[in-house]
Amino acid sequence: MGESNLKKLSPPTTLKRRDLRPTPSQPAAAAARKPKTGVFRFFDLPRELRDQIYSDSLIFKRKFDSQHGSRLRARRIADVNLLLISRRFREEYLERAERDTCLVITDRGIYHGEFLTLPSPVRYATRLEIFLAACCESPALHGNSRHPCSVVREVRMHRKWIENLCSQMRNLSSLKIEIMLDPHKRVSGCEDALLREQHRLTGFDERVVPLRSLEVYHSSHYVSEGVWSFNRPRTLVMRYVPETGELKRIEEGVERRPSGAGEKVEEKVVSVGGNDAGGS
Repeated sequence: MGESNLKKLSPPTTLKRRDLRPTPSQPAAAAARKPKTGVFRFFDLPRELRDQIYSDSLIFKRKFDSQHGSRLRARRIADVNLLLISRRFREEYLERAERDTCLVITDRGIYHGEFLTLPSPVRYATRLEIFLAACCESPALHGNSRHPCSVVREVRMHRKWIENLCSQMRNLSSLKIEIMLDPHKRVSGCEDALLREQHRLTGFDERVVPLRSLEVYHSSHYVSEGVWSFNRPRTLVMRYVPETGELKRIEEGVERRPSGAGEKVEEKVVSVGGNDAGGS
């Protein structure tokens, strides 16, 4: 009686198959759960993929300190912090940046004549865009070669100014110039003088100043030293023709309006009269 009750209370235990598996030691289990770490071999990637990474790592826009009233901006410029990674990374990164970096200089309607000193991070840029604003303050001086109006003085000054800028950029391959005149200041005389003086802005040494585009605009608004803006609507009245090397009038102006989509603009042809108002 007693033995049967004992057997009922203490049935024999049986080991299941999963219980027979060996239990790993604690250190080995921890090592198995630890993620593997190592050095990412960046230069094992194809060059095309590395170039895409370099391009995506460029800074979209960087501002530099103004000089003599001129604004300096760079688009798609190299991040100086990334230049410290390695010598090979620096060489390939700068090689890619040279294709994309553009230096933009806006010179307001303030006559100065002083040369600019370009910051070292933009001297490798291959493209240069210069925006010049000129306002005639003395229409009575039109036709006076010894004491010309301020627009002509600006053009004469900017020839050496532009040559000095280009000489500081060792890899420059493209120069674009845009000039904006205030049509409310009786600029017909200024335009005539600008055509006579055009050799100062077109007759550069191609090896130093690779001029690719030169355009002259009328602003659509009254301007002053504090409100010059190339982002507002303006009318194209002159354009440089590379085939002939001459600056030509445009009989029907092209009005350019910012579209709000990056550098793109909307264009509309408008009539331009031959009177002093310039028509816009």
